[in-house]
Amino acid sequence: MASAKINKIITMDKSKIAAVIPCYNCERTIQEVIKNTQRYCDNIFVIDDGSQDNSVKNVLYSGASVISLGRNLGTGKATREGLQLAIQKGFELFITLDADGSHLPSDIPNLVAAHINYEHDLTIGDRWTNAKLPDIPSSKRVANFFATYLTNIILSTSLTDVACGFRIFSLKAAKVTAISSTLDDFGFIYETINLVKQEKLIFSNSPVEVRYDANYLFATKINELNAFLFWCKKMSKEQEIKDKIHKIIELVENFKVLSLYLSRVGIYIIAHPIQNYSSYIFQLQNEFFVSTYPIIEI
Repeated sequence: MASAKINKIITMDKSKIAAVIPCYNCERTIQEVIKNTQRYCDNIFVIDDGSQDNSVKNVLYSGASVISLGRNLGTGKATREGLQLAIQKGFELFITLDADGSHLPSDIPNLVAAHINYEHDLTIGDRWTNAKLPDIPSSKRVANFFATYLTNIILSTSLTDVACGFRIFSLKAAKVTAISSTLDDFGFIYETINLVKQEKLIFSNSPVEVRYDANYLFATKINELNAFLFWCKKMSKEQEIKDKIHKIIELVENFKVLSLYLSRVGIYIIAHPIQNYSSYIFQLQNEFFVSTYPIIEI
């Protein structure tokens, strides 16, 4: 099975594939990301989202095309601009991946092969199914588990990872995203799934590796958490779910601890605010200790 997938990607015309890499202050990693992506894709578009470091200079050294947004407008805006440009230039398959080195370009062959073999329009990298324990901070895993759980409820899907930016788009999915998406912030990641679903296009996950640099604190930024929660509140068709999401939003706005019970899977999560970092740390909670904070059951 694996060799068949690899053979299929090898026979593809790399000139028909475009990679879109949104970039914000990634001077340390962007050159290596471009270098490794060039092994699988001849056309790389880096969309600089107002970086204040040497990211743009390093992209130019690497020989990739760079489009600068001039100021920080958000990962959604940067990705959409990249897809629009690549569509205009006539490409047929579109890869998006992060500039910070967390995604491994060596996963591109198998990710594209899964996309083609299963006739997907959108293939989303799944960072969790095959992840090794040292690769992912527990807070990152728990936060993403919560996002996937709530997204699946709202969209009636069964995805294993909804927030991974390592994705493959067909021309149809890229056009739908480029034309119809409206969110410039991190909510774009979730909005894209809904847009593809509304068009009755085919989408699913496929495993990828991931790596995170523990020199940085991997907490969930409040602006990203709010982008997700506001999108969920807007998209939810159940008033009860809307009301519970609204309660969570109010707690976040006031830097309060979140105590959540995911009733469909029987899991408790507590998220602690870290004001100095404008972030939250998500942790699994043993049911023995859950009475400390008021619980919101979802």
